[in-house]
Amino acid sequence: MLQQWSELIKHLKKWRQEIPELPNINFDSDPSTSFEEIKNIAPSVLIKLCSNPELKDVLTILFPTGETLEFLKNHFQEQQNAQHQQAAQHIDRCLQSKK
Repeated sequence: MLQQWSELIKHLKKWRQEIPELPNINFDSDPSTSFEEIKNIAPSVLIKLCSNPELKDVLTILFPTGETLEFLKNHFQEQQNAQHQQAAQHIDRCLQSKK
């Protein structure tokens, strides 16, 4: 029995070294970097995400503190076209519903 445990532990240690690192899905863990990576996302994507009540839980997982969303909202507010302004409004509503 002891040998089986030893083999199991050996196998698990090897398996742990071989599995890839899991991606970080918390965009708020480093808001500035996340913002830089996603700031060019189409405003329509954020409008759809923020206006769909079924995705509220997903947004809470992706943006638990809302810091990255706040950066995106400010970025979109600085843009001069209507779609960016609309995205900023949807993000703001999304942030307000988190409070």
